[in-house]
Amino acid sequence: MSNTNTGDKFPQNYIRGITSKTHIDAQDKLKNDAFSLKPSLLHYGYNEASINWEDSSDVKAFSLNQKKASGENMFEEGIAILRTDILNLCEKCHGSDVIFHSRDILPDNPYHGNILIKDNLDRVKKVMILNQILLGSEVIRRK
Repeated sequence: MSNTNTGDKFPQNYIRGITSKTHIDAQDKLKNDAFSLKPSLLHYGYNEASINWEDSSDVKAFSLNQKKASGENMFEEGIAILRTDILNLCEKCHGSDVIFHSRDILPDNPYHGNILIKDNLDRVKKVMILNQILLGSEVIRRK
């Protein structure tokens, strides 16, 4: 597998929405249970977690202001900034057949993408990879 991108360059950061205060620890860091992995529809054999690519100065505000169909905020607690260099390091350490990220633009979200992790990994390895991704993350709480 390889990373897919709409341009020649990956953004410096990715954005992950935070839906629950239980996803943030006492030090204001994102916990690994903030990644609700689900089977990928585009990449058979992988689980995915949605991210937004921060390749525009508007992405943080866009992500914070995303709404559910009901009109409520999609990310009640805020957003987390995930560093691309750490995600790339995880891919190098574990292999791009185990973890990679892709751009999957949606009609209502031009920044959308996914972090994909092989679905047949044992739980311990998945948790280890998710914890590695969270290194250096920054939480921006909704005000």
